[in-house]
Amino acid sequence: MTARIESKRNIMNRAWEISRAAVKKHGGKVVQFFAEALRQAWQEFKSLIGEVLDMDMYSRIKAYKSLKIIAEELESEMNKIKDSIIAEMNGSSKLVVGEYKLSYTESTRETLDKKRLEADLGSLAEYTKTTIYKRFCVV
Repeated sequence: MTARIESKRNIMNRAWEISRAAVKKHGGKVVQFFAEALRQAWQEFKSLIGEVLDMDMYSRIKAYKSLKIIAEELESEMNKIKDSIIAEMNGSSKLVVGEYKLSYTESTRETLDKKRLEADLGSLAEYTKTTIYKRFCVV
């Protein structure tokens, strides 16, 4: 096992390592094992989180930033995979692949056009609701 997985690149590299080892052991293609290997590499990474909580503030902030970058990059990878699946559905709205049921359907959402409503009725200030919330940000 890799001593410490500190970035998305290391997680991905570790996942490919695990996949290649699975191919040597079971045969097949590396890609066939990648999803499970990525889960395993992610678990290895998550096991290090407990150690992070015992660190000083600066180290935790640094770890937080690294995890945020990893999450964004994983989201990007997930979107690429999703887009390739949608493309392979060839316009079909529903599809069953193995135990998975896929659907890609059109949805609608209705919202009020605030600018037009104000133009027609005047100020909406008395109907405005303000919600106060806290936002955490590390720059």
